[in-house]
Amino acid sequence: MNKNFYSGDASVWIKPESFSGGDKPQNVHSFFRREFELEVDSVTEAELFFTADDYCKIYINGEFVVAGPAPGYPFHYFFAEVDVSRFLRSGVNCIAVHCYYQGLVNRVWNSADGLAGLKLELKIRFASGDNMTVPSDASWRCIDCEAYNSERKFGYDTQFAEDIDMRQIPAGWRNCGFDDHGWNNAVAVGDYPHVLIRQNTALLEWNQVKPLEIRQIAPGDYLVDFGREVVGCTAFCACGESGQVVEVRHAEELDTNGRALYKMRANCEYQEFATLSGAQPDIVEFFDYKAFRYVELLGLPDELSLSDIWVNERHYPFAGDVKISLSDPVAEKIWDICALAVKLGTQDSYLDCMSREKGAYLGDAFVTGLSHLYLTGDSRMLRKVLEDFALSAELRSGLMAVAPGAFEQEIADYSLLWTPLLLEYYKWSGDVDFVKKMLPVADGVLNYFSAWENHAGLLADFTGKPFMVDWPPNLRDGYDDPGLMGGNVPQQGMNSLLNIYYYGTLIATADLLAAAGNTLEAERLTAKANALKLTVKKYFLRPQGFVDTAASEHISLHPNALALMFNMLTLAEAEPVIELIRKKRICCGVYFAFFVLKGLCNYNRHALAYELMTCNDLHSWQTMLNDGATTCMEAWGVEQKWNTSLCHPWASAPVYMLCAEIFGLTPASPGWKEIAFAPRIPETLTHGSLTLNIPQGKLKVSFNRDKGELEFDVVAPAGVEVIRHMI
Repeated sequence: MNKNFYSGDASVWIKPESFSGGDKPQNVHSFFRREFELEVDSVTEAELFFTADDYCKIYINGEFVVAGPAPGYPFHYFFAEVDVSRFLRSGVNCIAVHCYYQGLVNRVWNSADGLAGLKLELKIRFASGDNMTVPSDASWRCIDCEAYNSERKFGYDTQFAEDIDMRQIPAGWRNCGFDDHGWNNAVAVGDYPHVLIRQNTALLEWNQVKPLEIRQIAPGDYLVDFGREVVGCTAFCACGESGQVVEVRHAEELDTNGRALYKMRANCEYQEFATLSGAQPDIVEFFDYKAFRYVELLGLPDELSLSDIWVNERHYPFAGDVKISLSDPVAEKIWDICALAVKLGTQDSYLDCMSREKGAYLGDAFVTGLSHLYLTGDSRMLRKVLEDFALSAELRSGLMAVAPGAFEQEIADYSLLWTPLLLEYYKWSGDVDFVKKMLPVADGVLNYFSAWENHAGLLADFTGKPFMVDWPPNLRDGYDDPGLMGGNVPQQGMNSLLNIYYYGTLIATADLLAAAGNTLEAERLTAKANALKLTVKKYFLRPQGFVDTAASEHISLHPNALALMFNMLTLAEAEPVIELIRKKRICCGVYFAFFVLKGLCNYNRHALAYELMTCNDLHSWQTMLNDGATTCMEAWGVEQKWNTSLCHPWASAPVYMLCAEIFGLTPASPGWKEIAFAPRIPETLTHGSLTLNIPQGKLKVSFNRDKGELEFDVVAPAGVEVIRHMI
C-alpha cells in the first residue's frame, strides 16, 4: 500500500509545533510557507501534489490555487495534483498554505484523532530535461494563527464559528518577501498512518459570485442579497480603526421584519464577528463554507458597494450545457431549483445539507447521484461515493449510512440501497471492472442482513441497524411499527418495507454478478430473490396493498411504492397498489418521493407521476416554489419540518424523472453503447427539448405536438444506435 504521492516522492508530512504534545486541540488554523527561485522561461511543466489533514487552501505568489483534499479514511486518504505553471514567475516564488484541523467528531472529516498537517511536493520540469522539486519538509516556516479563535459551533458540531481578528493575521504572509523569521520551523512527521490514494474526481471549482442587491438598513448596517442560495465563503472589504468590530450574519431567508434570519431553521446560528486591523483596507475572508442567500453586515465604518463583498462559491465542476425547455413553466422552475441544489450539494461527495451536517448520506446519494449523472454526464463522483461507502465496511458490517466522516451513523434502509445504486452506476458507465472490485462488498451486505433471515427467508426481529422508513417521522404515512429510527423500542417481528428493500438488494446483486460473468451465482441469487418475492406477498400483500408489518393491518404508502420501484408485482397485483397511491398522493417526505414516482413510471403511469410532480398540493415541489425556494428543500415547505434545510439535493427526483421517464432516455446497454428512447410525454406538454451529456457525447431530443400528434427529433452521438420504444 502506497503512503507516497508517486515513486520518488521526496516530501514528508509536516505539522505545527502545537501538535507535538499528547493533546488533541480543536479549531487550529496553521500557516505554512516556503520561498524558492526559478527561471520560468525554461519551465515546461509544473505539477503540485498535495494532501492535508483535515483540509488546506494553497496559494502561490499570493494567488489562490486550490483547496482540498476530499475527505477520506486514513486507510484510504486522498491526495490531488494540479498544474500550477501559470502561477509561477521568474525569480523568487512563494508557496503559502492555510491548513485547518477541526478536531470534532462529525460528518465532515475524519478528525478528532490528533493527525494534522500537510504533505506537498511541487515537481517542476525544464526544457533542458532537468527537474526541480520543492517538497514539504522541516525547512518550511509555520505558525498557528490565533485569528479564528471561537468555541461556538454550528449545526451538529459541524463547524466552528469564525470570529476573525484581522490583527492576528500577518499581513502579506502569502506573498514573496514576507518576513517569517518570527515563525517556527515545521515539525517533520516520521510516519503517519495515511495510505495515500490519488483522488480520481475533479477538484472543486471556485467562482466569485457578486450580490444581486445591497440595501442599507441603518447607518453602517447593510443587507446583502445574492438573489439565490449560494454555498461558499464570504469575503468583504472594510476600512476602519484597529479593534473596530463588524458583525456578520448569514441567512437563507428573511424574518418578518425583512432582516437576515441568521438563527436558521437548519440549526445554525450564523452570527460571527470580524475585528478590523486598522490596515486600509482589510479583506475579511471566511475559511469554511456556509449555505445561505443573505448576508447582513452591522457596524461597517464606511459605505458598502456591490464591489466590496462577494462569495467564493465552491462546488464540483458542473456542465452548464445540459439544458431543458418545456411548455410547462412550472416544470421548468422545478427543474431549476432541483438542478441548482444538485450543483451546490455536490462538493467532494453528494452532501445531504451544506449547513447543518455537511455529510454524505447513502440514501441521499441514491437520489442526488442519479440526478447528477443526468445533469453532468460525469460518473466519477458516483464511483467515488460508492467506494467511500464500500470502505465503511471496514468500520461497520453492512456499511454505514454516512461516509467517510468520523460520525459513525447507521441506517438499514440506506445500506440496502448501496447495491442498487452500484447497478445504476454500471448501467450508466459500463465499468465492469469496478463492479468486479465492488462485488465482495455487495456480498458482504447480503451476508450481514441474511443473519436475520427466519425459516421463511424473511428478515425478522432485525436489530442490526436503525430502520428509518422516511424522514421526518411525521411523513411516514402512519407506518405502524414502533421499532423505527427515532424511537426507543427494539425492532420486533417482520417489517414489509425492510424485506422489500432486501429483495431489491438481492435482485441488484444478481444482475451485477451476471454482468461480471458469474452466471451460476447470479442464477442462485435470482432464485432466492424470486422466492423472497413470493413470501413477501404471502405475508404482507392484501387486496388493497401491502401492510406495514406482519402484526399490523395498516397500509401505508411506503412499502407499496417500493414494491413498484423494484418491479415486484404483476400488472394485476399492481392495479390496487397504483390506485392506493392515486388516492394517497405524495404523503411522504421529499426523499422517498423519488421511489413513489419511479414506481409509478415502472408500471407506465407516467401521466400520474408527472401530475404528482408538478401539482400544487401541500406536499409538492410547487409548495417549495411558493415558499420562495431557489433550490429544492429538505421538506415540502419551510414549515413542514422543525429544522428544514432550504438546500437539500435529496429532493431532486424531478431531474431524473424528466430525463429518464418523461423524455424516456436511458442506456439500452451499459455505458450508453445503445440508447433506449421511450418517451412518455403528458398531454399537457405541447413542446420541449432536452440536451444531455452521455459518455459518447451530446444527446439532444426535442418534440412538438402538432394537431394532437407528437413529432420527435433525436440527435445522438455518431455511432450510437437509438432504440425507439414509442407508445
